[in-house]
Amino acid sequence: MATTARGRPDNGQLKNMQFHRFTVADCHRAQGVVVVIDVLRAFTAAAWAFHRGAADLVLTTTVDEAFRLRDRHPGSVIMGEVDALPVDGFDLPNSPTAVADATLRAQRVIHRTTAGTQGACRALAASHLYAASLVVANATPRPSPSSTPRRLRSLKRVAVTVTAVTKMPRAQTISKVY
Repeated sequence: MATTARGRPDNGQLKNMQFHRFTVADCHRAQGVVVVIDVLRAFTAAAWAFHRGAADLVLTTTVDEAFRLRDRHPGSVIMGEVDALPVDGFDLPNSPTAVADATLRAQRVIHRTTAGTQGACRALAASHLYAASLVVANATPRPSPSSTPRRLRSLKRVAVTVTAVTKMPRAQTISKVY
């Protein structure tokens, strides 16, 4: 019997699996199951936002769009950065430490970053899209038994993991799934 790289038995699930590396510049070409990895900040801050009570996260690519989304969804909080610097008018920086101290009681969090949210929003050809970081790394490859997150309704193409990403026009919404 064949084994995986970790010496575990390979039951054929890895037989046809292919891995491709994309950057923010070319991630629009990614297809199939896509894992957007922002190891330290964006999706670690996202996981902390859920832990602190966020109802969901809306990922966006521009500062202007983040402000427009907050105007359309009163009570929302904007979190993020541009080139690793805080943005005037955003409620929280893209900092897991800052988010860990925040109280986000059932609030929508609008998230804009230079890397992680860009990749997630641009990977529009993905059949399933996962947002991964160190704090959710163990859960990322383990799909939930539920195919629809409890906190998302009537949105299409839901991928499930601890943080699941759902397609929306120009933005992505993440909802936690256990």
